[in-house]
Amino acid sequence: MTAVVMPTKYSQAQAADAVQTPAAQTQEVQVPQFGTANGDKPACAQKIVVRPGIPITVTTQTEDLVPTDDPELAKKQVDAYPDSAEASFIYAVALTRTSRVEEALKEIRKARRLAEKDGGPQYFDKMIASYEEMVQNYPDENRVRYGLAWAYYMKAYLVARQSKKQQEYQEKLKQQAQAKDAGLANKDGKTAAPGWLNAWATPYMPKDKDGNPIKIPELKTGADAPHIKGALEQATPSTVPKVKAYYQSALNNLDELIRRKPDDVWAIAYRAHLNLEFSGDLDSSMAVWKDCAQRFPDNPAAYFFLGEGYLKQGNLKECLSNISRAIALRGLSK
Repeated sequence: MTAVVMPTKYSQAQAADAVQTPAAQTQEVQVPQFGTANGDKPACAQKIVVRPGIPITVTTQTEDLVPTDDPELAKKQVDAYPDSAEASFIYAVALTRTSRVEEALKEIRKARRLAEKDGGPQYFDKMIASYEEMVQNYPDENRVRYGLAWAYYMKAYLVARQSKKQQEYQEKLKQQAQAKDAGLANKDGKTAAPGWLNAWATPYMPKDKDGNPIKIPELKTGADAPHIKGALEQATPSTVPKVKAYYQSALNNLDELIRRKPDDVWAIAYRAHLNLEFSGDLDSSMAVWKDCAQRFPDNPAAYFFLGEGYLKQGNLKECLSNISRAIALRGLSK
């Protein structure tokens, strides 16, 4: 029996009902109070007793945001707080436990963008601290460990992203200075468009072995396939240790979850996805997704990631085949 986590602010009648409910019908849960990224002091996690079935009541107070693995409840929080990276993060994590893989990845990107605007890498410090405390108190609660893994991932991504933006900004200033020295400035004092602009616009486009953008029909496979840069390659040298540590914490938590629950297909599939972002090792992740597809043939997650993997390798036939399989399974609500 699972419990639906609710905010700490609820009616006295509900509170009394929860306390009077027989022990067999209740479950102790840890409700983290993440606060916001505007400098508010984070509240300590509170231990409460919640009766299964009590729904979340969305209010106008952002401190009432709570983690939940129910996508519908998480979506209500996003609708109430559309500019909250925290609400978007909770919704994204909930979606990663469903067949809606594309929506999950889209919401993850949205949460990253919102967090980047509202505090950057520091945004997720409070979440990590709250999840860590919850894991200490409830080490067997896999849902908490899963959320912690994603919080560490978001932190790692934003640290790497911030360092990359700083590096690109410095490169921009350098190229502008060089252009000015070369007499390339026009009458308005504007310099010619620097090369970094094109790199900024197409960071994820396939490249040939010389680093030049190529078109889909020209993609190669095998030894000629484009190299995929991992997070460590894209981070500045000074931030590599931090990025590595946060990614490793994310992967370690997923490893522990999988050790406790070997058939958690979502944790297995997304663990390979995070590892690919971290290391750039596509072959290793593809092997995991292929094994996942064999073990869990009715789950669309592995087929979706395989489709993306084959696209990166330039194998359009296998890409379409696996994406089609994923869409068909999702249509069957698998």
